[in-house]
Amino acid sequence: MSGVTLADWLRAGLDGFGDRADGLIGLKLLIDPSAFILGEGHLRVDAPDPAGVMIAGVGRLAQSGRHSYRLYPAAHLAAPGTHFLDIAETPQGPAVRWFTAVLTEGLSGTAALADWALPPSGRLGGASVTTQAGDTYQRVAPSGSGWAMPPTRYERVESGGPTESRRRSGHLFVRETGATAPAPAREFLRAEKVDCRATAWVVLAAGIGLDPAAVSIS
Repeated sequence: MSGVTLADWLRAGLDGFGDRADGLIGLKLLIDPSAFILGEGHLRVDAPDPAGVMIAGVGRLAQSGRHSYRLYPAAHLAAPGTHFLDIAETPQGPAVRWFTAVLTEGLSGTAALADWALPPSGRLGGASVTTQAGDTYQRVAPSGSGWAMPPTRYERVESGGPTESRRRSGHLFVRETGATAPAPAREFLRAEKVDCRATAWVVLAAGIGLDPAAVSIS
């Protein structure tokens, strides 16, 4: 890929990226489709439009002093925000992953809320999550088989208009794809309860890791 890439934007680290992130709004995001093509039949995440997508909003998430960012395409900017490029802080440096929803469900009753989100057995806090397609993803952290309260992250979404606040509570899960290298060996699942404007959803979004140099910005 040629031109400016996400790797260039991340060269100054995640803090430097955060200082400039609002400048991405209105720009075009083009992701190399190779990983999605190689993983066809083994992945639940949808490939982004090969012609590219416009970045309509930037989400800034904070939890315990750690920050991450989400870049939202125009068609998926509205809450709860189901398709996004996730840029997260890790001990190894920024991790870049593309996610698309495999389930979006409104939480309109006490029974649904308890089933998904409340201790001691809400599915979002379990050691694993099984999707409607029958795929089981294991919790990344904390490890172990016990129930763990999903951490809460507060997100501010900038889109050129009024800032929108969202509260996200959930864990990151992962499964082995079984695909032959160089196809993606692992697929992630962001399993979250999302609260925004007095409405709550549960969103399960599948995703794969990407090389920042494989993401161009123009």
